[in-house]
Amino acid sequence: MKKIILGLALLINFSSFGQIIPNDHGETIVKQAIEMGDLLLNKNYEKFIEKIYPPLIETAGGKENFLKTLDQGLIKLRTQGITIDTLKFLPPNEIINKQNELQTTMTEYLVMSIPNGKMITKSTLIVVSYDNGLTWYFLETSDRDLKTMQEQFSNLSDELIIPPAEKPRVYKDK
Repeated sequence: MKKIILGLALLINFSSFGQIIPNDHGETIVKQAIEMGDLLLNKNYEKFIEKIYPPLIETAGGKENFLKTLDQGLIKLRTQGITIDTLKFLPPNEIINKQNELQTTMTEYLVMSIPNGKMITKSTLIVVSYDNGLTWYFLETSDRDLKTMQEQFSNLSDELIIPPAEKPRVYKDK
C-alpha cells in the first residue's frame, strides 16, 4: 500500500550558494498547495498535474504517461477500498534561492479512508518556483531523503529540509 501512496506523488549545479531569503511567500505556497490538493480530490487530474514539479513530469515520460500512472495508482487504491479524504499543509520552511529558483519544503498530511478505519500519512513536499514566487510546483519526496532526491533532481539545494519519514498512523473503526 505504501508504494501506491508513493505513486500518487507521481505526486539543481553552480549556485548562488543557497542564499536563504525571507519567507514572505508562505501564504502563496500554502494557498497553491491547497489548490493542488483540491484538484486531486475533485479528480481534475489535467489541472492537478500543472501543479506538479515539471522535471518529475518529464522523468515520467510526459504529461500523458504521468496521467496514466496517476490514474492507475488511484484505481488501485479504490479497488483496495482506499479513498483520499483530505490533504492538509503546514507553512513552508525558509525559502532558498538557488540558480534563480526559489525552493523550500513543507509538510503535507494526507487523510484516507481505509477498510475499517482511517489512515493519516505525514510527508514532505519540495516546493519550487521559477518565477520569483508567483507560481509554485510540488514534488512529493515519497519518504526519500534529500540525497536520494538530488540523485534524480540535481538542481535541488543542499539546504532543503527533509525530515526522516514517519510511519502512517492507522485508526481502526470501533
